[in-house]
Amino acid sequence: MFNLPQELIDRFIDEFHDSNEDLKALSLVSRSWLHHARYHLFRSLALMPQDFTAMREHYDDVKYKASLPSTKDPDLRLTLQDE
Repeated sequence: MFNLPQELIDRFIDEFHDSNEDLKALSLVSRSWLHHARYHLFRSLALMPQDFTAMREHYDDVKYKASLPSTKDPDLRLTLQDE
């Protein structure tokens, strides 16, 4: 295989930033292609809760605990605000 500069490889991979299928294929070419292809594949990640009721209960519990005064130092209380 040719010894191309990594910057050139990265520029080439950048051209496929919109195509997950192409990026997956490019990530299999060699180890030097993997990191930059993964960068584009995982540049954004959305985590969605499976159970909104459980998430709300957890948030309410955290909010309640955060509102309690600290026994060690009352100035270090955690506060959460609803958005």
